[in-house]
Amino acid sequence: MIRDSLNITINGEAGDGVLSAGEILCDVFFEAGVWLCTYKNFPSRIRGGHTSYSIRIADDFCLSRAEKTDILLAFDEDAFLAHNNELKSGSIVIYDPAKIKNIIKSDNMGITYYEIPLADLSTKNFAKALYKNSIMIGVVAAILEIDSKHIQSSFIKYIKAKKGEEAFKINMQAYDLGVQYYKNVINGKNMKMPACGFNKDMMMISGNDSCVIGALAGGCRFIAAYPISPATEIFEAMCSLMPEFGGTALQAEDEIAAVCAAIGAGFGGTRAMSSTSGPGISLMAEAIGLSGCSEVPLVIIDAQRPGPSTGLPTKTEQGDINHVIFCSHGDIPRIVISAGNVRESFEFTANAFNLAEICQCPVILLSEQSIAQNKFAVKKFDLSKIEIDRGKLLSEEELLAPGYKFARYEFTNDGISPRAIPSQKGGVHLCNGNEHEESGRITEDPELRTKMTDKRMKKIDAARVSKYLPAPKYFGDENAKYGIIVTGYNSGVAAEAIDKIKTSKGCSYKVMQLTALLPFPDKEALEFIKKYDKIFVIENNKSAQLSGLIKMHIPLHDKLVSILKYDGIAFSADEIVRKLMEAV
Repeated sequence: MIRDSLNITINGEAGDGVLSAGEILCDVFFEAGVWLCTYKNFPSRIRGGHTSYSIRIADDFCLSRAEKTDILLAFDEDAFLAHNNELKSGSIVIYDPAKIKNIIKSDNMGITYYEIPLADLSTKNFAKALYKNSIMIGVVAAILEIDSKHIQSSFIKYIKAKKGEEAFKINMQAYDLGVQYYKNVINGKNMKMPACGFNKDMMMISGNDSCVIGALAGGCRFIAAYPISPATEIFEAMCSLMPEFGGTALQAEDEIAAVCAAIGAGFGGTRAMSSTSGPGISLMAEAIGLSGCSEVPLVIIDAQRPGPSTGLPTKTEQGDINHVIFCSHGDIPRIVISAGNVRESFEFTANAFNLAEICQCPVILLSEQSIAQNKFAVKKFDLSKIEIDRGKLLSEEELLAPGYKFARYEFTNDGISPRAIPSQKGGVHLCNGNEHEESGRITEDPELRTKMTDKRMKKIDAARVSKYLPAPKYFGDENAKYGIIVTGYNSGVAAEAIDKIKTSKGCSYKVMQLTALLPFPDKEALEFIKKYDKIFVIENNKSAQLSGLIKMHIPLHDKLVSILKYDGIAFSADEIVRKLMEAV
């Protein structure tokens, strides 16, 4: 449970080094041993437009952004327009007077404002304004009294390794200049860092990088994708790592080609995937149907962002739920799972490949920008727990067994047929997107059509009992009066919110996190909803898509109350607390 946390927010224009400085500060805090999570808010352009990088440091595991800011580092006037309402009593504001002429100070709130000529100090001491960010890092280190060894360690990783010894020395000098200026020139006040909370068995990682590790650990050896925010980092990392694992990465001309290439690789026996976001999933819809009809394993990671159309490419939302559940014409089996944090991003990605091969159908993993592109301090993943289960993929010995006659789309009790891959003796078959008989030959026979459709759809029940399908998760008070249902990033936000409510208001809630959306956990959801007077469904979209999905399956849906947010910014725990208190 979080008892103490601070939020540091760096603000400026895109291209001004805000994100780079934020990355280094993140590493500094991680080196210092405090729990942390980040929240990036940046425009979909290379230069210009307001950018902010918030780092929340805490005394315990944290998964949600902070609503208020303790230290605001402002590089332009837009920082005050965007974040003035986030300041609170006791906050410290650092700003560069060369760039910021007009600010409205909230003097009655106990906020301390310090003018520090960051760019001017850099130019006077190092002949370039380039080092203003390192001076700023020194200021933060002085405020929080961070040991210089942590700064040095981070600068070695982020500066020396990339730009060499000379750049490292100058940046360390700039850092020290920031420390001395804050301490000796303006005699600034200090803040206390939250207590260190973890040992060396930790790492700092984003949701996208967690998916990459999960994919490689899960045996993925082919990825085809087209760059798209906020999923691009998955593809970029896989391009670098695939050769080391004997795999292939293909940048396709569009998402249609990407998913078709992944289906081709899956047909050839390789564990294959694509990564994308909402616009890409829209283009992939027909090919997802091809995967379902031809019963070829396929994994797609959808890092959600706000739509429609181009929407807000660098913001967060949960607006793809309906699309991934229903996309593609006709009836096909598919599995949809939803990761709520970086650990689940790793585990669910690895297991998605097992589910895809066992059930021989498309598996879509939902992430979202608030997880995908932000960093979190977590315990290291245990790769030894990842299993590889290839389902009913037959060996050549099985195919050539005396008396055995292979039928690729054989009717079976669980709807899952034996599978062979090209070049295997005894495994010759046809594979296409037309309706077909057991051999794969095209058919328009009504009876066979009905029978084959029924066979494929049985896979939903087969997936339901698979150990690789994530079960719902629960947290909170078992004797609570009210229930909450969430999926994705909101699971961590809700967990913190109900702790805050129980501590400050005395009310208690029980939370159900839906980790699998298809097959939907009907029995578990019904049992949960029955227990409570009212169920709050918290989600980031306008049309209450998660609530709509629950209503499709549960007869007690009149208990549901939607709490919605769709401005591109993730919920904070404080927002959830206010919404819940207003609604009861």
